Amino acid sequence: MPMKKNSMVIRIGTLGHVLGTVLTFLSGTWCTLSLHFNPLLPAWLATCAAVLFVVASGITWRRSKTWPGFLKYFLPAGFCVGLFWCFVVPSQQESSNSMWSRLHAKMPLSTFDGDTVTIQDVRNSSFQPNGEYEVRHEDRTFQLSELESIWFGEQHFANFRGIAHTFVSFGFRNGEYLSVSAEARRGEGEDFSPVRGFFKQFGLIYVVSIEQDAIRRSLGDDLPIYLYPIRASDEQMQAMFQHMLRRANGLHNQPEFYHTARNNCASNIVDSFNEIAPIHFSRYSPFIVLPGYSGKVAYKQGLIDTDSSFNELQTQARINELAMEADEENFSSHIRSKVKLH
Repeated sequence: MPMKKNSMVIRIGTLGHVLGTVLTFLSGTWCTLSLHFNPLLPAWLATCAAVLFVVASGITWRRSKTWPGFLKYFLPAGFCVGLFWCFVVPSQQESSNSMWSRLHAKMPLSTFDGDTVTIQDVRNSSFQPNGEYEVRHEDRTFQLSELESIWFGEQHFANFRGIAHTFVSFGFRNGEYLSVSAEARRGEGEDFSPVRGFFKQFGLIYVVSIEQDAIRRSLGDDLPIYLYPIRASDEQMQAMFQHMLRRANGLHNQPEFYHTARNNCASNIVDSFNEIAPIHFSRYSPFIVLPGYSGKVAYKQGLIDTDSSFNELQTQARINELAMEADEENFSSHIRSKVKLH
């Protein structure tokens, strides 16, 4: 019996050692990257601070050689790094910066008057096959009572299936479609990086655009774009439309950082979907971090308006080829030509 107890103690001790090592490694990695990406410091100084933290941690471990001795110095150092990180906050000055990408230069602003919604700075850009594009913005007015459909878009932009951008399109009885999405607000010439998205490198912006703009800017035949019809009543569609536009309005007065896991395109759509869904989606759901699987999750929850199997649905919902051949006048109707509604 004593040997069994000793064996169990050894296993628990080993497990604790492994767990402690993993947690310390993850904490150290976060501290290093948060210093490296800290926007309060010049780039050269941020890099030096990150290197110094790694070197100091290594020297401390070599000298202490025990967990208690190492943590005696590591924990206060990590606390100071975390406290410094808390001072990195979005500002209203940042949200009006003129150095934003042309695609993210203007934030939409909506006003509500009974059944009427007027949206300023709806994006209406034209994209050429060679990568050139012209950005235009315009004001548009819609009637809530004219809403007749909601569509969930899933744009894949990497070979790994879990990575995708998501957006929502609202259809009106006059044939117009308006797309709304939450995005990482980037500077001119700046590329999106999921890693940098964890470290307050991008602002959060809602983009309200015509549907051609939302789809054609990343259109190709190699990575799929899916458009799924969502099952919702008139009241639910109006509630979701207003929720997304009011959320966009709020960013004018209270800017936020984009976050790859907690404040991304999918998490913001989930908040609005919860306004209409018969079930509640958690913001901690795995498909928030991996929005490329969000269409399948919505299908399993019965939110997609179809009687087809998911494989059949995906074949119908893939719009790449249809979007490339559609002209401007019938774009939205043409990309939906293969979808079989319930």
